[in-house]
Amino acid sequence: MKKGESFFLPAILSFPLATLVAAVFYFLWLSEVIPALMTHTEPKSVVEAGLMTNPVHVLDLAILLPALLAGGVSLFRRGAMGYYLAPLLLTFTALMAVAIGGMVVVMVLQKVTTDLLLAGVFGVITLVSTIILWLFLRRLEEAPRAEAGGVAPVASE
Repeated sequence: MKKGESFFLPAILSFPLATLVAAVFYFLWLSEVIPALMTHTEPKSVVEAGLMTNPVHVLDLAILLPALLAGGVSLFRRGAMGYYLAPLLLTFTALMAVAIGGMVVVMVLQKVTTDLLLAGVFGVITLVSTIILWLFLRRLEEAPRAEAGGVAPVASE
């Protein structure tokens, strides 16, 4: 197996993970924000927190989710930006999933909710992100170098 081909596996696996995580969070956040905009009311999470806006929505919708999509697409196209963003985004995704899954477990233990399914989903996201990150970092030394155009070259024999 050629160097570029061995590195391409974790890179290509990152694309569906990044797209799936971004799509799920876009759906979750926008399913709360859009109805509130349509009815000229404040989203429930904003009212409950007593804030002017939900900082999680702002950070996710403005920075994290676009970065996940851009990094995933760039990796899929073997772009240099994707190789730089992937370890950061995979680490963040794994840590975010651990934190949210842990919060769900605590909520179940405190009897705030009884649904552990969400904790399981975030457990799977954590596991998949960590495995892909491990595969990525293991092969990082083999990463194709970016050419002048910012696109990583295809491996040659």
